[in-house]
Amino acid sequence: MVIEMGKRVLVDTNLWLYTLGIDVDLAKRERMIAVLEKIIEEGWEIFICSQVCKEFVRVGIEKYGYDREFITEQLEKIKTIANILYEDCEDLTTALELREIYNLQFWDSVIIATALNNKISYILTEDVSYPIIKFMDKEVELINPFDLT
Repeated sequence: MVIEMGKRVLVDTNLWLYTLGIDVDLAKRERMIAVLEKIIEEGWEIFICSQVCKEFVRVGIEKYGYDREFITEQLEKIKTIANILYEDCEDLTTALELREIYNLQFWDSVIIATALNNKISYILTEDVSYPIIKFMDKEVELINPFDLT
């Protein structure tokens, strides 16, 4: 990935789970920490949307068995790194259209719609069904950070 100044990136749920060590895949954790350090160093703006926050909480508690206090502490760490975007009705309407056009899961389409409507150029995610999502005059590139060299 060529890093350019002023870029905006949204980071998906699993990548936060790796970064914070909730998912114990150490190789992925190290890779995500390196990617985040590089994009921060290069002046990128990092975002998380409230849908990703909700997924993060659910997975942390239901899949990994962490308690409310621990997950709350992790959310506070995320807030020191990322700006939080809150979905609105426009995002949901866009998500419904993206779901039909690209045959996406609804919650994935909400994340993508939020990125598109907030002029975010990239989404870091392991779920790259389509490398580029276009909608009207907007587009977002989905990048799997574990495929980067």
